[in-house]
Amino acid sequence: MSVLNPNARLELTPYTRPAFLHRIHDTALMLRWTDALPENQMHSPGCLYQELSAIETTKTPWIELCLGATSILVRWQQSDLHKPEVIAERMTLLRSIENTLAVKLSETSHQTRSHHQHRILDVPIIYGSKSADPFVKEDIKNLSKILRLSEEEIIILHSSAIYTVAFFGFSPGFPYLSGLPDTLQIPRKSRPLPRIPAGSVAIATNYCSIYPSATPGGWHLLGLTRFKTIHADAGHVTLELRAGDQIKFIPE
Repeated sequence: MSVLNPNARLELTPYTRPAFLHRIHDTALMLRWTDALPENQMHSPGCLYQELSAIETTKTPWIELCLGATSILVRWQQSDLHKPEVIAERMTLLRSIENTLAVKLSETSHQTRSHHQHRILDVPIIYGSKSADPFVKEDIKNLSKILRLSEEEIIILHSSAIYTVAFFGFSPGFPYLSGLPDTLQIPRKSRPLPRIPAGSVAIATNYCSIYPSATPGGWHLLGLTRFKTIHADAGHVTLELRAGDQIKFIPE
């Protein structure tokens, strides 16, 4: 992956952070920030992603947007990004969108935008020793020893925070939730479990997540939830969460 040119940056106003533009393929461009930005800052990749998602454009329409921790991938139908004039046209389009966003940021407070745009969802959770799953029970015991916190302290810390859906990855419907308290931040396990139950609420590094299906995994398990992040019906898949949603875990 190479940068188009040293000046291919979207650095427009004091309300936005610079992003580098890469050509990934003849159909895709990537906006990449040099460092991760908190999702509660309105100049984060998540904010621009929401703006792009809300736009219906008939000129050079994109068919897919993929949000990452420090990037947004924009994919078009046409395979013509090898042409310099096409790259220039689409860069202009992206600059125009980010300029529009910058104007909005200058006119509207973060608190007002968050109130209008973000859903806050209560997600029930059965923590640790109250869970019927032996892996969850064992994990929270081990976590308690590593962090030198009681299970009750872990539960209070985890359930007192409000989490934001930063992006999705690993498997369909697997949300990366930012907002994990510093005290609970811990590296992934050195030896992953061969199977983590669906609905497991887990933490690793500075993220929390909910496993949408039973898969192998190296995150530390805190509890189980009946909340489903994804539904599949007759071949149709629906995500129950979207980037920017906020989650509050409610102990049962």
